[in-house]
Parts: sequence; structure tokens; C-alpha cells
Amino acid sequence: MGWLTVLREDVRNGTIVAMVSVALFVALLAFRTPFDPTRAGASIKDSNAGDSWITGYIAPTYDTRRAGDAAAVPVLCHHFLREDTDALRLLKILGALFLNLPVLKDMDVWTQTASEFEKQIVYLKERGYVSVDLDDLLAWQVGRETLPRKSVVITFDDGDRSVLDVAYPILKRHGMKATLFVVTARVGKQWERVNSLTWDELRFLQESGVFSIESHTHNLHHKVKTTKGRLPVFRAMSRGLFAPADGEPWQTTVFNDLVASRRAIATHLGRDARHLAWPYGFGNAGVDSVAVAAGFRTMSTLEKGMNLQMQTARGHLVESSALALAANPAGGPIALEVFPSYVSAYPLPRISWDRFKIKRYTITARTTIRGFAEMMLE
Repeated sequence: MGWLTVLREDVRNGTIVAMVSVALFVALLAFRTPFDPTRAGASIKDSNAGDSWITGYIAPTYDTRRAGDAAAVPVLCHHFLREDTDALRLLKILGALFLNLPVLKDMDVWTQTASEFEKQIVYLKERGYVSVDLDDLLAWQVGRETLPRKSVVITFDDGDRSVLDVAYPILKRHGMKATLFVVTARVGKQWERVNSLTWDELRFLQESGVFSIESHTHNLHHKVKTTKGRLPVFRAMSRGLFAPADGEPWQTTVFNDLVASRRAIATHLGRDARHLAWPYGFGNAGVDSVAVAAGFRTMSTLEKGMNLQMQTARGHLVESSALALAANPAGGPIALEVFPSYVSAYPLPRISWDRFKIKRYTITARTTIRGFAEMMLE
């Protein structure tokens, strides 16, 4: 019965399913419709279309961009990287990618190989993209700065060791820079399969000029059980579905966490963190307003789409000053020590919090180079 045990184990870990999926995929190749690059929205032939990994593909272009300045800026979100894949993982990825089979675990989905990541970086570099950081993006959004016609922001969430071991040398080799959002209470620890970088390692990345370190909250990267299912703790609190353990209003609890994150980054890295990425990809107007009051200028999400300049109804660029928009009734910024009384006595400002939101394209193991190119087109 040994062979039966092996077969059961193969089925359990997805090997058999993956192998069958690849066999079906190969069979389908004979009947597939050839890829027509004009359907991807391409308008001119790209000089690098002969690259072996995108043979026959014409890179899309931004026909709507003004000469010398960006019209829209894509922001990319990565999580984990690993060295070259093994054969089994490759089979699983092909099965999930082309036949939509559930053979990849969550960690596999969020993890790219070094070669996959480098192909995307090479794609950007060879097509003239320039990497900028979130400070540059914000200054452009409010009209204080122009950006190169093809600008892109590269980000990583969580702070896994693979950012230093794999992403850093690739980005440095190709002259690109990126932003890393870290959960400050878990720096140097292992959590949820994340092998987090230490403060010394984060300082190295920051001082290298390749990475800017920003906040992924202090200790809000977890979910709690509610009557609506498991939700990120900050969203659950804001919806009245989970009571803060400290007995404070939820605004105070979230505010204190975000301030702790900014202070930790300032203490260990000498950096004023002004950009926040909400864990699990999404906040809401309530938690965004608290983040603004805590001093953050932008909140990154996993909502897909390009980032545009901010305009009023009359079409004029507007300044989105964080503390000014979270002002107290007297008109001044909220001091950290008086914030608890502020949230209990006054409603949060009624403004459009969308102006602080950064849209990002999520890059996963399922992201093909064609799909990546189409992200750049939107």
C-alpha cells in the first residue's frame, strides 16, 4: 500500500493536480488564439519587443501624457521574493495561472521569484520608466513638482528579509528605488511567516538610497473575529464590531498605534514617516481621518488604478496638508496630547478622504509579463 500513501500525499500537496493542469494547458496550446498585441491597447511598435520573454508583444504606451510631465503614475505593490523556483512550484503556478486551479497557498500567491521580479524591473527600465518615491508623487499631485513622463512608484509591504536579500540587489543593479512599509512593533521578529528585517538592516536600506522606510502601522497587522467574519482589527473597531482592549474610543487606540509607529521610525532611522499602507490593503474614511490626524500624508491601498493630480471642482490643483485638514475648531493642528479629547468631543472633519488615498497594483506569482505591461497602460 506504499504507492497509495504516496499518491494521497501528492494529491494533498497539489502535485498531481498541478501535473494534470499543465498537461491540459499544453493540450490547449494547439487550439489557442494567437495573442494580438493591438488588443492590449498598443499604439506604436516598441523597440524592445524582441526580448525573449515577451516575444511578439508590443509594449503599451501612454499616448495621453504631456511631453515632459506625467499624466498618471502607477504604484506597484510587492510582498515577498524568493530565489529561482523549483519544478513543483512552477507546475502549481501554471495550473493556477492558466486553469484557475486552487493549488497555490496564500504565501505562494504573494511570493515572486527573483527572475520574475527582475523581468518586471528590466521591462520598466528598458521602456524609460523612472522610479520615484511617495514624497515625489505627493508633491506632483498637489502641483509643487513635475515628474518624468514615465514615472512609477515601487513599494513592498511587511518588511520581509527577502526585500534585503533579493529585491535590494536587483533594484540597485538597475538604478531603481522603492518604498518599504514595515510593521514597527514586529521589526526583527518572525510573524505570520514573515521573517522581518531588523532595525539595523532597515537603516542600511534607508541609507543606501534605494529604499525609503514608511509605516505599515505599529501593531495593527492582524484580524479579529466579528459577527461579520474575520476583519482587520482597525476596520472592525471603526465599525463598532470590536472593542479596543484598553477601553478607549477606537479613534484613540488607532491614533496611538500610528503615532507609535511614526515615533519608532524616527527613533531608529532618523526619518519622518509620512506615508502609511493599511494592512490587508484597505482602510475606510474613519481610519483614514485618524491617520491624517496622526501626521500621515497618504494612505496606500490595494485598490487598482492610476494616481492622478488632485483638482478642485474648478480644475485648480489643491494642497492636501494633513494636519491642517485635521484641525481643531480653533483652526490649529491637533496636538498629540489633546487628540483623545478631540475625538470624544468633536466629529471628524467632513472632507473627501479619497484625496489621501494611493492606488496600487498588486504584483503576485500570478502576474504575467503581459499582465504587468497592461497595468502600465491603464
